Amino acid sequence: MTHVRTLLVVDDEPSMRAFLRLSLEDEGYRVETASDGREALAKVQRHPPDAVLLDLMMPIMDGWGFLAAQRMLSAECRCPVVVMSAVGGSHMARELGASGFLAKPFDIDELLATLATVL
Repeated sequence: MTHVRTLLVVDDEPSMRAFLRLSLEDEGYRVETASDGREALAKVQRHPPDAVLLDLMMPIMDGWGFLAAQRMLSAECRCPVVVMSAVGGSHMARELGASGFLAKPFDIDELLATLATVL
C-alpha cells in the first residue's frame, strides 16, 4: 500500500489555499491548510506533514518567522519547506532552511516538479 503524502499549505489568501488544495488533491496528495505561520507551527508540531508550502507575506507570523521557529523544533517536527513568494527572497529562504523556492505566479507543473525534488 502506498503512503499518501501530506502537505501543509500556508497562505493568508483563501483563494490560493483553495486552488492549491484542489490542485494537489487531484495529484493524490492529502492537503492541510493554515492561514499564518503561527497556525502552521501548531499544526506541524501536532502532526508533522511530509512538506510545507509556505507563503512569506502573512499577518500574525510571516513565513520568515515560521522558518526561524521551525529550526528550533525537534527533528521529527521539521520537514522540507517550499517557499512561495511574489517578492523574491530565495537566497535568504534557503539560508533559513527552505528546501525549495517558487516565484509567484507559478504553474502547477512547476510546483509538482519542485515537490518531487524535496520529497
